[in-house]
Order: sequence, then C-alpha cells, then structure tokens
Amino acid sequence: MGNEAPLPITHTGTSQPSSNLKLLDVLLVPHLTKNLMSISKLTKDFPLLITFTDSSFSIQNKITRTVVAIRRCDDSLYVLKWGNAAFISILNKHVLTTSYDLWHAHLGHINHSIISLLNKKGHLSLTSILPNPDICVTYQIAKSHKLSFSTNNTRSNSILGLIHCDICDPTPIKSKLGFAYYMIFVVDHSRFTWLYPMKFKSGFIDIFLQYQSFVENQYSYKIKIFQSDGGAEFCNNCFQSQLRSSGIQHQKSCHYTPSQNGRAECKHRHVIEMGNALLFHSWVPTYYWVDAFSTTTYIINRLPTPLLGDLSPFEILHAKALLYINFHPFGYRVYPCLRDYVANNFSPRSIPCIFLGYNLSYNGFRCLYPLTSHIYVTHHAKFDELNFPLIPNSTSQPLTSLDLSSFSELMHAHDPSLFTAPLPIIPPSNPPSRSQSHACHLCSDSLPEPI
Repeated sequence: MGNEAPLPITHTGTSQPSSNLKLLDVLLVPHLTKNLMSISKLTKDFPLLITFTDSSFSIQNKITRTVVAIRRCDDSLYVLKWGNAAFISILNKHVLTTSYDLWHAHLGHINHSIISLLNKKGHLSLTSILPNPDICVTYQIAKSHKLSFSTNNTRSNSILGLIHCDICDPTPIKSKLGFAYYMIFVVDHSRFTWLYPMKFKSGFIDIFLQYQSFVENQYSYKIKIFQSDGGAEFCNNCFQSQLRSSGIQHQKSCHYTPSQNGRAECKHRHVIEMGNALLFHSWVPTYYWVDAFSTTTYIINRLPTPLLGDLSPFEILHAKALLYINFHPFGYRVYPCLRDYVANNFSPRSIPCIFLGYNLSYNGFRCLYPLTSHIYVTHHAKFDELNFPLIPNSTSQPLTSLDLSSFSELMHAHDPSLFTAPLPIIPPSNPPSRSQSHACHLCSDSLPEPI
C-alpha cells in the first residue's frame, strides 16, 4: 500500500461486477473496503486510453478515439461505475493487447496487411507493429509463391540485338511429313517471327546454325543476345560452344519460370491459337498443322501492332510498305494453273485444290490436291472464296464427283511418284457449326494482344 505495508492476497480468479461483465485475474484482499482497479493492467489488456483531470477522468477507445466513459472525482477518489454500456462492450470483447509476432502466430501466419487491417478496425490491439516486419520463416516454408512480373514493352535498339527462342511440346498428331515439334525465333527489335518444324528436338542445333547464317547474312548484323529457357537442347556443350565462338550472350530463364521467356511464350500461344482457328474454320485435317502454323506466322508478321507504333513486324524489319491483295482464307478452294503439266489440248488446265498457305521460296501459293495429297506451288491461281470444300454440307461440288480421269492419267505418265493411295480427309474433332449469316464463332473470344 502507500505506507509500503503488505496486504495478504487470499485468492486469485474472476469477478462479475454485473450480469454482463466478467473480469479476469482479480486479486482478493479481505481487509480492503473499496474495490481498486489497476490502470496499468486495464490499459495493457484492453485498447483503452485514460485521461485524468482534477475533477474527473475519461476513458477512450484507443483505436477509434471514441469516449466510452466519463466519471467524476469523489472525495479525492476516481470512482468507476459499471453502468456504461460502451465501456462494458469493450471489456466484453476481450481484445487483449499483445505483440505483432504473437498475433501473427495466433492467426495462422497471415499476411502483414491483414493484421494491420484488423488492428485498424479495433479487433486487435498490438503493443507494436512494424511497417515492414521481418520475414517469417514459417510463412516462407509453408506459403512460398511465385512473384509477379511487370509488363515489359521495351525493344532492343539493334535489329538482331536480342533473339527470343522457344520449342513447343510434342504435338499429339505428327504432320504429314512426320514433324512432331516446331521452334520459333522472335526478333525483339521488330517482333518478326520465324517458325521451323522439327521431327526431333536433337535437330535444334542444325536449325539454329541455318537461322543464324541466314539472318546475319540477310540483315548485315550479328546476333548479340540469345534468350531461351533452360532446356537441355539449349544448354548442351555443342550449342554453348557455338554461342561462345560467335560471341553471343546466352540469357536463360530460371527453371519453371516461363514468364522470364515471356516474349517467345506469348508468341507461341498466339501462333497456336490462330493456327487452330484456321484448322477449325476450314476443316483441314489436323496433320496439316505445319501449313496452318506457317500461314499463321506469315499473317502475324504482317499485322500492325501498337507496340510498334501501329506498324507491322515486316515493315519494321524490311523498312517497306505492305500490300494485302494476295491474302486468301486458309482451306478455300483454289484452281492452280497447270497448263505446263498437261500433254495435249484436250486435258484440263486446272484441278480443284485446297489452299494451304504461302511459299516464300517460290513466291507462290501452296495448293493441295486431296485425292493424291500432292501440293502444287504456283503463282497463277484462281480462288473460289465462297467454298470450303472440306466442310460437310458445303455448297461446293465434291472432288470425287468431278471427271478428272484424263488429267490423272497424263499426270501419272508425267510423274508416277505423285500418285500414291488417296488419303482420307479427317476433319478436326467436334468442330463448331459454321454459319455465314452470323459473326465468326471462332473469334468470339478476342485473340491475344499482338506480341
């Protein structure tokens, strides 16, 4: 007490001054005639702020600064009565004050921002909260996750300053010529893309040497940086030796972090989605995916994008304008001029074929004759852009109903190797129905942003 004389404490427990209030850690002293309350204990256990004056005292909610009780000083004693509902409500919440670390453990190692929010709302009371708490080892072990990546729209200043590369996973269906993979090279400066089909991943090094020799000779620049993932085909001794001898820096993405190779990954997705749209819309068999993806790459390289100031990759790389008059829908009926293949004036000058894209080496169109699977490359072709001959119930005349026997006989005599057993035309599985009177069903979801 005030005279330093001790008083015996006979019991410790709980007390209930009123029906709706229960106090914990109450000490029973038999010889005291008044009930005393420890201010330090009260402010430590509950979020309260108590202010004393010569004639009264007030109790505030420490979080919200709301006054919950005001009492007078009687006979030099500050008397607290339990009738104030707001004050009792705070005590009944049992919001005990403790450290940030302890609340962090109590609440399952939740994020720092959640604890700050609960503290702001008055549900918790913290003895201290750090602006940036130390890293919680338990949280990192149990809840570690990948960091986010910011959008990067920067471009290399040099034409071949940075090349992005990616190899696709094995395709579920091999192409007509046995290709099961493809790889893409994306020039960072212009976003121009090259696509190369492969039968095996082991063929990567030969394709890279071919690509390196081609672009460095055509554009009179050297490749400076090569960006790829950390796959075995990019990290083997043969490829690394080629990069070192050419003075090319190799940048690799971390394992299981494809976002670090995002330029090539996004281009890969763009090629697949547009290529599938061409196949689904035309009902061309899936084993012609190389033709569809090559046509897709041809189109993407010639599409303007805001990233390049509304210019196309072709215009940036070759510094010349584009003409779009030679673009034609993939899978349409086409009539190639075949006058030079016939032997006399009574033979057909053309046969109905299917358009499979463009051949840049010959600057011509690729025309598939499905009855023999032969592909003609010609600059002279007439397109019937109202007919998709492979679509069921199409208005176009079936190829099997046309009498082309004389032409076939002459062609067989000209080159017997062209005529193998006809291959069936197998449409993609479960393609959607097509109606010319409605919007394109394949474009109901917008294509990804141009890369």
